Amino acid sequence: MEANVPRSALLCHLDPALQAELRAALSDPQLNFSIYTCSCTRDCRHLSASCSPDVLFCAMSEDFQELLSSVKHHVPVIVVVRVPDTREWIAAMEAGAADYCAPPFESAQLRWMLSTASQGGSLLRAAG
Repeated sequence: MEANVPRSALLCHLDPALQAELRAALSDPQLNFSIYTCSCTRDCRHLSASCSPDVLFCAMSEDFQELLSSVKHHVPVIVVVRVPDTREWIAAMEAGAADYCAPPFESAQLRWMLSTASQGGSLLRAAG
């Protein structure tokens, strides 16, 4: 797929500062994402059904397992944290998350994650 084809990302359960950093990185013209946000699992499920995001970025919340099980068959989930933790990373990946990341976010890093998060790398191909 071409980098100029619009994609959508849903940011769920992220603190405002982390959300702003990720939103800024996703604004890169090579990524070309429409960005939706929500703050709770119920809203995330509803918004996920209505906007059909290509990827969901979320925090490890109390109801992470519920969120993951409700959307992971439809959309890759990338866990976003402020400070990486190996145990949390392993738990996220074992639960079925597509990836795990922390700031600073760089467009090249996001392109790689988005490419590998989708089956066969079809969500986004790194511009090269």
